[in-house]
Amino acid sequence: MKRILLLLTITLFSGFTTYAQTKIKDGTVVSPGLPNVNAVLELESTNKGLLLPRVALEQTSISTPLNAHVAGMVVYNTATAGDVVPGYYYNDGSQWVKASGSAGTSNEPWNVQGSSTPASGNSEHIYQTGNVSIGKNSSAVGSSTLQVYGSVSTPIRSVTQSTTLTEEDYTVVCRQSSAIIVSLPDPATCAGRMYYIINNGTQAVTTNYAFEVATGVNQSTIPVAVNGINSPNPNFGQKYLLQSDGTKWVLISLG
Repeated sequence: MKRILLLLTITLFSGFTTYAQTKIKDGTVVSPGLPNVNAVLELESTNKGLLLPRVALEQTSISTPLNAHVAGMVVYNTATAGDVVPGYYYNDGSQWVKASGSAGTSNEPWNVQGSSTPASGNSEHIYQTGNVSIGKNSSAVGSSTLQVYGSVSTPIRSVTQSTTLTEEDYTVVCRQSSAIIVSLPDPATCAGRMYYIINNGTQAVTTNYAFEVATGVNQSTIPVAVNGINSPNPNFGQKYLLQSDGTKWVLISLG
């Protein structure tokens, strides 16, 4: 055992380069003394493992605590920082890559936008190449970027007073007894987002941003519908579906 420890010490800490294969045993396995011909270093034990360096990584794109990215380097990360979480990581020469299935985390099927790094945060932009089908166990490729087989659920809430809409809203049913204001976000910050605002109250609903109802025609009021969809005035329904085009809010459906 002393000879084995001495050999390991010399191998790991010597400043000299040695040209040999090494097999380190703790005596719990009865086997030939020669190492596997394909291994530079072979460890053999029935009740002990290899304990890798435990380091605190900062980000997959940052080499720290190394001075530079080194392809093939393997460590156990202890930190939760940036886009890294505790687990085994290897370095591919340009970034740290989390070993699949490391304990304590789930395997992410999505990647951070513009990279091959698994998404691990709720606020990251994610992507998946190809079409995505939900609710169908089939090998057939979806015909659309996102294809849903089954019902779709969207958020809905009722209000009786002025309110501010966020990214967590979709349908908002207004049941007010006096005039209220529904504050929309800046359309420049949420291109493509839609809100379905229904005025089931007894007074008008005003929006903080005017929305386009026709070319050159804008309004900021969702009135109380007297005749509903049978009104002779096409802009007098009380169910307004608005969508941001990136510069302004646009009425895309009226009920």
